[in-house]
Amino acid sequence: MNSETGSPPNPQTALPANYSENTPIIKDVSIFTNKLFLASFAGLAFVALLTLLFLSPIIGFFVVCLGIAGYVIFFSSNILKNFARTNGYRYLAQGFIADQTGLIFTIGYGPEYSDIVYGLYKSWPFGLFVYSYSVSEQENSRRYARTVLVIDFTAPLPAFVLRKHKLLQIFEEEGESLKSHGYTERLALEGDFEDSFQVFIKPDTQVEVLTILTPDSMELIMKLDKYEIEMTNDGKLYVYFHAIAKRKEELANTYMIIGTLIPKIQSYLDRQEAIEDKQELTS
Repeated sequence: MNSETGSPPNPQTALPANYSENTPIIKDVSIFTNKLFLASFAGLAFVALLTLLFLSPIIGFFVVCLGIAGYVIFFSSNILKNFARTNGYRYLAQGFIADQTGLIFTIGYGPEYSDIVYGLYKSWPFGLFVYSYSVSEQENSRRYARTVLVIDFTAPLPAFVLRKHKLLQIFEEEGESLKSHGYTERLALEGDFEDSFQVFIKPDTQVEVLTILTPDSMELIMKLDKYEIEMTNDGKLYVYFHAIAKRKEELANTYMIIGTLIPKIQSYLDRQEAIEDKQELTS
């Protein structure tokens, strides 16, 4: 559904109550747990057996090889749907996700959302989806597809944009939008991190951002290619992957990133809550 066909669904307001505690399990994402795949594979094996017995062993061999390759490609290409099914999340083949405040959603034109997985990560609303958009309306227009993971902590957070050096950067296409969104300063990093990352922040937020981008979290992110990270003032954490995720390892790397950052974010939120409670007591 898109904005031209009616009111867009809002995944974050359509969650079943029993999703109060659900941490995704990457290791269980497998086409071999898919009943349709197993049934189709059994049918293929039966056809191949008949071909071997009544036609030609050579033809039967090619039927087996082509059939296996086709089925694996078909089912593996939709790893996000398999992931949703494995973890009991909701899935939409296409849709619209409202209230996305990341920079990538301000780039280009013709945005489309597909393979949308949504539910709760622990107690926070999250989405995992493919976001497509075009850059330039001229003859050399290019269309990009990114896998996006977002967790909404529903509380103010210090904003930053982290991108990697020496890679095709998603935010290369944004022109002046970093500055126009308030990211006017570049965070000074130590040692090898300065050679690996560019981190853009808003004025006077360096101390707060460094409580989340700690050396151990950046050490992990430094080992992973094709990922960029953004955290927004309204409490959303985005992990952007530079292509459509089709392998379990690509999802696992995404969750390694958030698994490292979430304890830092939780500590920050706890400190802010303690400060607010103290201010209420003294007022």
